Amino acid sequence: MRLWGSRVFAGFLVVLTTLLSTHDSAAATKRRRPARRARAAPTPLAVAVGANFQERLDSLVNGTVSRSSDVSIQVVEIDSGRVVAERNPNLALAPASNMKLFTTAAAIDLLKPTFEVTTTVYIRGNIEPNGTLDGDVKIIGRGDPTIGGRFHDGQATAVLHEWATDLQRAGIK
Repeated sequence: MRLWGSRVFAGFLVVLTTLLSTHDSAAATKRRRPARRARAAPTPLAVAVGANFQERLDSLVNGTVSRSSDVSIQVVEIDSGRVVAERNPNLALAPASNMKLFTTAAAIDLLKPTFEVTTTVYIRGNIEPNGTLDGDVKIIGRGDPTIGGRFHDGQATAVLHEWATDLQRAGIK
């Protein structure tokens, strides 16, 4: 594994462990604490210890903060398939919102920051003089996350309207 990749995984692991432990301890504190008691001291941040990357990663994955949380993680070296570190790798948990960090890092690393997801609209057949398409409209989607309304002023069908406008410009009614 590249040194840079190891550092990224270690950094994400620290962030993941910190976020999970902070969230879990805060939620537990809210459930148990009566309304007027003073706030409990925050959970101390986990500090990686060890002489090399493997030992530092193990200290985070299997440390006291991690043991007090529900965590399911497995770090695998991509080139060799060797398991670098793991904790409850088969424990089924709902993904945390910070899982986006891992997904985004993997996407940027594999696809590069200049990658764009494209959706293509094709027509096949003849357009009759009255504007009827004697054929097919085919939409090839590739997972574009920007099609929804969140990226178009709340209008969930904005992209569909753009496609319809393009089809009208091609003479299809």
